[in-house]
Amino acid sequence: MIKQKDTTMFTDTKKRLLDLIKRKGSISIDQAINHTRLARTTLREHLLHLERDGLVKHEHMRSGPGRPGLKFRLTKEGNNLFPSYKPALISDLLKFLK
Repeated sequence: MIKQKDTTMFTDTKKRLLDLIKRKGSISIDQAINHTRLARTTLREHLLHLERDGLVKHEHMRSGPGRPGLKFRLTKEGNNLFPSYKPALISDLLKFLK
């Protein structure tokens, strides 16, 4: 789930895409279509906007002959939109080790 204070700049679709990429690690357009039931052109547009905003990046993937597909993953900035429990976990671990 995206941090509450950071959600004002996103549509529900973009929030769902970011959540999906966070859960899966990376997604192709076809995987996004299967999970969101949106049209390919709609998804491409949303992912391009997220990429322009520096929240996702794409990489080419080969899966046989023909044009390579694209996989989208979160950037560091995109990952920072999600809450991190690392500081609390480290603090608890240090308390336990004392």
